[in-house]
Amino acid sequence: MSEIAANLLPKPLNALWVEKNLAQAPGFANLNPAVVFHLTPSWSVALEQLDQQDFDLIFISSAFLETPSDDLIAPFERQGIPAIAILESDNPDLATQALDWGAVDYLLRAELDRSTLQRTLRYALRFRQLREQAAKPPDQQQEMLVSSLNVLADPVFIKDECHRFLFVNQAFCQLLGRSFSEIIGRSDYDFFPPEQAAVFWEKDELAMQTGKPNENEEELTHSQGKVQVISTKKSVFEMPDGQKILVGVIRDLTQYKHQERALINSEKRFAQLAANVPGMIYQFCLTRGSRSFIYVSEGCRELYGVEPEIVKQNAEFLFQTVHPDDLPMLEQSIAISAQTLQPWRYEWRTLSPTGDLRWLKGASNPDLQANGDIIWNGLLTEITEQKLAEHERDRFFTLSLDLLCIASFEGYFKRLNPSWTATLGYSETELLSLQFIELVHPEDRQDTLQALQNLTQGVKILKFENRYRSQDGSYRWLSWVAAPFAEEGLIYAVARDISDRKQAEEELREKAQQLKKTIHKLTSTQAQLVQTEKMASLGQLVAGVAHEINNPVSFISGNITPAMNYACDLLKVIELYQQHYPHPPATLLQAIESYDLEFLSSDFPQLLQSMQEGATRITEIVASLRNFSRLDEAHLKAVNLHQGIESTLMILQHRLKAQNEQIERPAIQVIKEFANLPLVECHPGQINQVFMNILSNAIDALEEYWMSRSGSEAKRMPTLSIRTTTQKAKDPQGGKLATIQIRDNGKGISPTLQTRLFDPFFTTKPVGKGTGLGLYISHQIIVDKHQGSLTCRSEFGKGTEFKIQIPIRTST
Repeated sequence: MSEIAANLLPKPLNALWVEKNLAQAPGFANLNPAVVFHLTPSWSVALEQLDQQDFDLIFISSAFLETPSDDLIAPFERQGIPAIAILESDNPDLATQALDWGAVDYLLRAELDRSTLQRTLRYALRFRQLREQAAKPPDQQQEMLVSSLNVLADPVFIKDECHRFLFVNQAFCQLLGRSFSEIIGRSDYDFFPPEQAAVFWEKDELAMQTGKPNENEEELTHSQGKVQVISTKKSVFEMPDGQKILVGVIRDLTQYKHQERALINSEKRFAQLAANVPGMIYQFCLTRGSRSFIYVSEGCRELYGVEPEIVKQNAEFLFQTVHPDDLPMLEQSIAISAQTLQPWRYEWRTLSPTGDLRWLKGASNPDLQANGDIIWNGLLTEITEQKLAEHERDRFFTLSLDLLCIASFEGYFKRLNPSWTATLGYSETELLSLQFIELVHPEDRQDTLQALQNLTQGVKILKFENRYRSQDGSYRWLSWVAAPFAEEGLIYAVARDISDRKQAEEELREKAQQLKKTIHKLTSTQAQLVQTEKMASLGQLVAGVAHEINNPVSFISGNITPAMNYACDLLKVIELYQQHYPHPPATLLQAIESYDLEFLSSDFPQLLQSMQEGATRITEIVASLRNFSRLDEAHLKAVNLHQGIESTLMILQHRLKAQNEQIERPAIQVIKEFANLPLVECHPGQINQVFMNILSNAIDALEEYWMSRSGSEAKRMPTLSIRTTTQKAKDPQGGKLATIQIRDNGKGISPTLQTRLFDPFFTTKPVGKGTGLGLYISHQIIVDKHQGSLTCRSEFGKGTEFKIQIPIRTST
């Protein structure tokens, strides 16, 4: 070993030995005197020595390899120094781990001697030689050789006797997915699974030993798991120094092998397919007027009752079985296909071996050969049952009263039954020449086109309705059920004429709408009658009560003034009597003191004055009642609306006062902002009824708010404001409008309820308290009777305002 080292090295090898336990270090003098070993116990010292000296080889104790660390071998790999792992035992896992971390080889400590070190030392020498050669600029011939190898599409490699890669071209680097520097100096074990690497090693060794070129097909597995089939040609060359190198060229056979397997599988599948496909697969050849069958599948037995060989030997056998009426057209169809090289399709009748008549269908594509022959590859099937079904279908198709059709995806009818002509009046020729969308009513075309699109996109069954134009210009309603057949590009559909039903439905809708209007009108009339009768009764009652009260009140009011005069005269007589008779008898004096004549003299006039005021108040109330009822003023009359409002407030005075029994509400403050309104032409009694309804609802809203408010809610005094103004109508010819705005500061009405306020029988009040007719009738009185408007504006939580507008002068 030392002689080899001395011959190959100009200077001794410089090796770094990293040993955690220095006591385990071997006797370096006994290993090889031509190698200078530097022993160090730690990585930190090893790294320092790496910076200070150049090393050709590094030996690493396995004690450092038991815990993974990127700081172990990586620094030495970056310097290009090969590392050798020293293992304590023959542990494959630890050996593999050492190689994975970057070691180029491993030795067992127990077997460490000169003979075992020789292999590693030779590799170190070769590695250093390669590194020095790589550092030198290549000569022209070497550069030309490397460039030539790198442009080859096939991977090329060179290995030494230790099966280490000495050179690889770019194609080999791409094959392994590694760089040139990552491959050089390593073996197959560094890149391939152990079982594959062992096969490569064995075949390389066989070539090295025999010296004979060989070629092998092998499977190659990449690090990513991809498997390729390769063919490798290997040759052995001996170098001037006596060492052998192995040169290999790889050809990728993966695609070829896949194609080969695919072809074999395809042939198997075709054979299985031909045996299972119903009918007969064939190759028919036309050669300068003669015809023959090149291939006939075993389906020939089922169709013709003969073996395929008979048909291949005598093609005329099949033509002899064709029905005489169909033979000329069959031969003509074949001739046309031969001339045009268009696909051949034909159906004909043939006589079976048992004498039965069968329907056959042929389909094939012609292929013109270089020698002028034409070969048809095709399929022959029996369609007897299909033809019988078509015959029955045609009978049903013809006799059906529904409109049956077959249409293409392009929008044309392909087939129609007679019901189309009977329903629309067009001839079948006319219908087949038009796109069916042209007959559809313009309003229905978009929906019809959408239905057609849905069918072409895969909807299995679709139902829809549209209108079709008849020949006389009228439209018929059709109800459709359609189903697509994508493989044929056709739509099968059934349409039924539902025009009579549509007409009946339309008449029914009109009657239903008319009935709805009638019911609404009856409801409205009933409500009006009820309310009118109610108000008439109330008016009569009020008028009667006012009349009955008026007579005695007039009697009392008319006699109070004379009574006051009489009383005053009597008091003056008493006063004169006292002046002239200052000392009355004892009995009279006692009576004066007993009746308190002085008090009676001062209080009696005041008593009569109070009675006068009460009678006056009663007279005013009676006048208000008579004004509110207006029984004698049913027709239009110019009246003072302020007087009607005041009369209504007078009647509701008891509800405006403070309440102390149930709700403990303070008196409702009434704010009146009356403009200088002219007399307004209206129905006074009805207008007063509107005032009563709206003001009563406002008082109800204030009482409800006062009862429902929470204790923490800020108190606000219940207020009712009434404002009157005059406004110009939006219509220039409409004149002026009298506007009455009645507002409360209650809790307001929610937006969802505001839209229904004027509906009949709708009320927001509890059951039994409201009828739901007050605002409804008020709306009719203002809108229908006076051509005005009644609107509501409410903000929830703040209050509600009703706005009444009626013309000051009503046109007759």
